[in-house]
Amino acid sequence: EIEIRKRIPAGAGLGGGSSDAATTLLALNHYWGVGLNQDQLAKLGLQLGADVPVFIYGKSAWAEGVGEQLTGVELPHSWYLIVVPECHVNTAEVFAAEELTRNSLPITIRDYLNGSETAWADTCGNDCLAVTLAQYPPVFSAYNLLKRWHNPRLSGTGGALFCQFSSAEEARSLQQKLPEDLRSYLVQSIEHPHRQSD
Repeated sequence: EIEIRKRIPAGAGLGGGSSDAATTLLALNHYWGVGLNQDQLAKLGLQLGADVPVFIYGKSAWAEGVGEQLTGVELPHSWYLIVVPECHVNTAEVFAAEELTRNSLPITIRDYLNGSETAWADTCGNDCLAVTLAQYPPVFSAYNLLKRWHNPRLSGTGGALFCQFSSAEEARSLQQKLPEDLRSYLVQSIEHPHRQSD
């Protein structure tokens, strides 16, 4: 029996299930002495979910393909306000929706690295946004509320929304404007603490 304790909301598009899978693979590889390297674990993890490989490597990355083609990137320090509406988004249903167009312009890692953070954020979209907003009224309401003050983005298929800030004060200022019954978290980017032990 494996027990994992965490505080990542489920069904929010924050990678909770994928990080659980990656953590379990890393732990079993270590405790059982299997000896798989990160590339082998990532390949195995891809069978469990598209986001699992990024958690195997344990660092910020630019993902292509279905999420298995990863290039490490350095991200600027930022603060985020994460808002989690009261609903559980079903990823499979979002991806199966006929309304999911998948026709946005491709963005390459070169575009990201050559552009400013703001320019990249303005051009980078989430194809799942329209579908999730249409299928989940709590996400729609929270998105429109945040739009009054900032440019919210959808995390994965949702339902978590996030706003990026350069300081904790800016993020806290928006958080204080939100209704008390709307779950929100103020977080900052960090160097990923996970490193696979030898």
